[in-house]
Amino acid sequence: MNYVEEEKTIDLKQLLYYVLKHWKTILIFLMVGILAGVGFGLFSGQKTIDDLDLDKLNMEKIMQYHRVRELYELQLENEANSIVLQMDPNNVYRTNKSYYVTVPADNARYISEQYESILSDEEILNELIEASGYDCTPTVIRKLVGVSYESMGSPTIWGDYGLKPYHGKVTVRAFGATSEVGEALLSVLDAHVIALHDSYIDNGVLLSYEVLSQSNIEGFSSTVYEAQEEQKKILKGYVNEIDTYKKELSADDMFYYSAMYEPSEEESSPIIRLIKYAILLGAVSCFLICGYYAVRFVFDGHLKTADELREYGLYTIACLETGTPRKADFVDNMFNSGKLPTNSKEYLLNALKAMCDGKTVLCGDAQDENAVEVMNWIASQMENATVTDMLAKDENGLISAKDANCAVLFVRLWNTTAFDLKRELQTLKQIDRTVKGVVVLRGN
Repeated sequence: MNYVEEEKTIDLKQLLYYVLKHWKTILIFLMVGILAGVGFGLFSGQKTIDDLDLDKLNMEKIMQYHRVRELYELQLENEANSIVLQMDPNNVYRTNKSYYVTVPADNARYISEQYESILSDEEILNELIEASGYDCTPTVIRKLVGVSYESMGSPTIWGDYGLKPYHGKVTVRAFGATSEVGEALLSVLDAHVIALHDSYIDNGVLLSYEVLSQSNIEGFSSTVYEAQEEQKKILKGYVNEIDTYKKELSADDMFYYSAMYEPSEEESSPIIRLIKYAILLGAVSCFLICGYYAVRFVFDGHLKTADELREYGLYTIACLETGTPRKADFVDNMFNSGKLPTNSKEYLLNALKAMCDGKTVLCGDAQDENAVEVMNWIASQMENATVTDMLAKDENGLISAKDANCAVLFVRLWNTTAFDLKRELQTLKQIDRTVKGVVVLRGN
């Protein structure tokens, strides 16, 4: 059996239980912190711009900082309103349609400009917004669509009639988060391009057109991905600038900036200030007292739970409630699960009869009246059982243990120290006697 404790394990559940068991003290510290916060808020007064020496403020950097903050907020607003920046770049639906057009040379430039001016028409943009289902501005919807004209410049048979017609390609394109959005946008644009073609033909312009190609694809979009990466880069740049200015600006500079450019009615309210200080100091007080109890728990050398005995390779024979039982409160009810059940003296007696062969020595603290009472009762009911004080104290304990076949240790939680237990185990190891197990006593 391993009698040496190699390392100490901290039971976080037991640590929390120990801290919360002092909830009354914690509550007192909380109230003291709240009252201290209220008092501080009442007597400290509120700092104002009039308290600052304006000549010592770095007004240039304050204005630069303000400008960067404005740009940063504007960029965040643009991101929130942007459809492209909210898309999943791995799931974008893109569609386009191209027309092969032939136009008179004299009208080619003008007509090409008319194609590209479609997206400058506010009514068309509003129509696109309605078709998309998005609640956005014309500027935002324009990012999802496009109309372009590309001159191809090859001659045609119209040259036989003294004309020099131009060939071109008109492309309409759209993309969206779903195929429904992409097709709806393309349908609107396509209708207006065809209407433009037909209007010229109806007015006698020698223009002809035919569908050249049409395609759609769904999946990763480098356009969306690059736009989002660029947005991240811009925001990161602004954040770095803001952090740099914060390091360069003094506390008075930052206070002046906050008062001038980010005034808060809540901050200026005396009641809000009192609440803020009350919460702050109350939280600090709670943190300090909880930290104190946590440190006290960690460095406390007493055995706190029956589970700790497993660290020494010991078996818990029984758990007895002796002395004055602690009155259970809400903390005990919260942590009740996982706790070993309380046994009777009769259970302990039968367990020892079943486990122990020959002479058995019962070792426990002679100063613990309840422990002595239990040990004496066991000895009176069980043959070949003797009672001793802790072996490190009893001058006859070693002789009794040497004459016995095995030993049973009695420990009281929060009273027996880990040092005492290890000393008992080391003593028994020296005389080569087996420890059958431990009886755990609870209560005061």
